[in-house]
Amino acid sequence: MVSLKFKCSLISKDFIEIEATNQRIEIVIVNHDDFNQEHETCGVILDKFTAIKLSKELRKQIALLD
Repeated sequence: MVSLKFKCSLISKDFIEIEATNQRIEIVIVNHDDFNQEHETCGVILDKFTAIKLSKELRKQIALLD
């Protein structure tokens, strides 16, 4: 299993966690409320094919930000 965390540059305690296990990728978004309590706000599980499509689309959208 591989687990990666990407911290938010705007709110330092918020992050996105990505875990890859046995032919699937799980993406979880975690944020903190005003009382500094951690909340999982969104989670999605992707198969390899869908993860590749998402990766390609993210690259396209990032290129448009310039």
